[in-house]
Amino acid sequence: MWLLALIAWCVLRQPTREAVIRLIRAFMARQIVLSVGLMLLYIAGLVIGLHSLGVWMPSHATTTIFWMISVALVSLVNINSITEDEHYFRKAALDQIKLLVLFEFIINFYVLSLWLELAIVPVVAFLGGMLAVAESNRQYKPVKTLLDWLFAILGTVLMSWSLYQAVANLDTFATSTTLKDLAVPSLMSLAFLPFLYIMALFVSYESLFKRLRFFIKDDKLVRFTKVRTLFAFNVRLTLLNKWACEINQHSFESREDILGAIRDFRRGQEMPLR
Repeated sequence: MWLLALIAWCVLRQPTREAVIRLIRAFMARQIVLSVGLMLLYIAGLVIGLHSLGVWMPSHATTTIFWMISVALVSLVNINSITEDEHYFRKAALDQIKLLVLFEFIINFYVLSLWLELAIVPVVAFLGGMLAVAESNRQYKPVKTLLDWLFAILGTVLMSWSLYQAVANLDTFATSTTLKDLAVPSLMSLAFLPFLYIMALFVSYESLFKRLRFFIKDDKLVRFTKVRTLFAFNVRLTLLNKWACEINQHSFESREDILGAIRDFRRGQEMPLR
């Protein structure tokens, strides 16, 4: 409801409406449309697969749409930052099996009355904005401490109330349907990681290949470098990103220079630590 109100406000104001139109046009770029289209096809495959296993049900359509916008699309948009974090995929997988996932599900399962939910959203958003500002400067440390305590108290209250509701209504909460409701977002997040990994590989290779022409003038040598890079690093994203950072330090005049640089780099990466 708050999102609809925000959209209506953006549409009604001419400066904001023009900015939204420009944003939509920018979003319609070929690369973005292709990436989002591939993401939608992959998610459709996930839904079909989970449905065939009896996990995904038509009642999960709303949950899937929210997951797609808040998790899948956001991850795809942030793919550049994902490629810079070599531990991202491991942390993302572990996040889906932590006990916190269960607590978050319980909190979202037992919602408050509508007027309380509508009141909490802007208050939490405002406090979150204040916390972001407070974290940016050490002189606001007392404010940050206060806000951390406020969020801790709010989280404890919501968690306690939700756990009480779950225990009091255990016969309706501990059902196979509830278990599926809990499992679907986590399973989809885990199953989405291979797609993100492939996209991260594509982005890293594309970025590296575009840079090659800045320090290799011979087109044939550029093509040879691309082929040898693919053979040398294939799907090893971490090694590829390290090579992309180091490649600027080399001067390539021949195929032997390229083969030697790749060989020396791989040898240095594979040497055991002492």
